[in-house]
Amino acid sequence: MRNLFTLIFAIATAAVMAQKPGGLVQATYDTNYGKMTLAINLETRQVTGFYGGDGKILGTIDGNNRITGAWVQKEQGMLELDFSNDFKQFTGKFGVGNTLTSGVWKGNSLSVEHVTGDEVQSAVERNGVYDIEYNTDYGLMKLSIDFNTNKVTGSYGSGGQISGIINSSNRVAGEWGRVDKGRFEFDFTPDLKKFTGKWGEKNNTLTDGVWMGESINIKKR
Repeated sequence: MRNLFTLIFAIATAAVMAQKPGGLVQATYDTNYGKMTLAINLETRQVTGFYGGDGKILGTIDGNNRITGAWVQKEQGMLELDFSNDFKQFTGKFGVGNTLTSGVWKGNSLSVEHVTGDEVQSAVERNGVYDIEYNTDYGLMKLSIDFNTNKVTGSYGSGGQISGIINSSNRVAGEWGRVDKGRFEFDFTPDLKKFTGKWGEKNNTLTDGVWMGESINIKKR
């Protein structure tokens, strides 16, 4: 069986996308499979997100607000979600493997934020060093993101330390340490104001929980 994400990439590359206004939609939903957070980039058509604690979503959105992609948790499979024009609700279906026959997936928004295309374009200008403070699930986090070297360093909570690398999609992967230690993976919005991610401490896995944050202060050196 072909890897699901390879299959999705092939479908996305072959699809002819309808034109629609650019920008980013950052949304949180109450769904029948737990809380879901999505970052929907209307410029690149890419969609990333998390749900139900440790589930992950990856896909693309078409001109009719349909997201097609994959979900990964203990198992993995396909999904197809149809969103309203204002992104405040969706209905869809999912399945294990390459099917869409396992059930219905629906949700209503808890929050929806639209970032304009100009703001997205400005945010992805990758130069200099940003010092940012976030309110997170595990206390106050202070990060320095250096786009000159792609290195990220920082602290969180009481005595926790973070170090990692940021890639071209604003994903930071690295290590956290306090009394214990482990790995993390954060996906930042283009404006660096929010992130959603996951972490783990056993055998370098990322299955112990969700880690989310929202900025309270951003400063560029």
